[in-house]
Parts: sequence; C-alpha cells; structure tokens
Amino acid sequence: MRQQFDPPPSLAEFLLARLREDRRRIYACDSDGKFRATWVTFRRRDGSMDYTTVAAGHGNDVWVANGTAYQSDSRVSVGEPFFDAARVLADLDAKRRIVELHSDRYNDGGCTGCGFGSDEERMNTVEECPTLHLLALPYASHNEFRDEWLPES
Repeated sequence: MRQQFDPPPSLAEFLLARLREDRRRIYACDSDGKFRATWVTFRRRDGSMDYTTVAAGHGNDVWVANGTAYQSDSRVSVGEPFFDAARVLADLDAKRRIVELHSDRYNDGGCTGCGFGSDEERMNTVEECPTLHLLALPYASHNEFRDEWLPES
C-alpha cells in the first residue's frame, strides 16, 4: 500500500519535484554537470585488443580508467559516452518545460497543452493529461505516485 500525504501533490507538482530531485542528484555527483562515462578499449602494440573498461571524463578529452589518465591515441580507443551529465540535465529541463506547457495556466483545471489552440476547449484536465501521465511513468515506484496517474493502455 502506498503512503498517503495530506494534501497530496498534484500530478504537475509531483513531476516537478521528481525532476528537481534528479537534477540535484546529478550535481551531487558532479558539481558543474560535465561528467561523462564511456567505454575505453586498450590495444596491444600489434593492434589487437587488450581489454575494455569503463572510463570517466569531465568535459575534455582526458579519460580516467583504472586510476590513470588517458587520451585517445593508437593504443586507446574511446567510444561515445554512454552517460553524459550535460545531456541528462538538458533532458530534465525539456521535461520541466513540457510539464509547464501542460499546466493549468488559466486556473480552471484545464490542461493548456492539450487544447492545441487558444479558442478551442481544452481536452483534458491537468490530472487527466496523457502527456503528464507518460512523463510520470518512470516514477511509478515512488511513494507519492498515485495509481490514477498510470497511463491508459
């Protein structure tokens, strides 16, 4: 059973709080949001693969693996980063803007993002907004998540 809060947050409030938490987690690990992680392959002198490991970088071309700093050269092949803090921060900002777009800007409960026009009747309330339901799905295990926010199948 999920914990109940009084008053419970709205769907938009819930999402904005989770996005703020995610952003704080990035900065807790990386003070300026430039951390990256990638695979680095080390090669033997004859060009054959020696081993591959994870390396960390920080906004430049120097990667640290096994406690040693490396740059890409004939013996070190650096892959595309599989984690890039700057990209994650941009993703969080885009999601925040989507939540703000699908908000109740006229204080009548309607979703301003689902109306698609200034004179059209808005299609959904903010709590029924399918866009916000989809954005909330990754947080379904959070103790403040409410089952009514699950998207319709």
